[in-house]
Amino acid sequence: YQEFDKQIQQAIDEEIMEAMLDETLVKQDGWTKVNIMNIPFTLDIVERTAAWMHIHATGDYRYHAGHWYVKNAQDATAFILKFS
Repeated sequence: YQEFDKQIQQAIDEEIMEAMLDETLVKQDGWTKVNIMNIPFTLDIVERTAAWMHIHATGDYRYHAGHWYVKNAQDATAFILKFS
């Protein structure tokens, strides 16, 4: 039961964090959210996309639970074109 409780708490924490990022970054600050789960999956998808963001993003960016949040919409467009 302890492991099950831990998994439930972790899932709740992830949902709360995502809701907070959506509210502050996307709704209030106008950032763009990109879901990497829509990209063809590879085991290193987070590492590959992080390396790309680090090199190519022109504005601020953040990652959380399968989503990239980018300050500049152009970065989201370039990202999607690269990984689609």
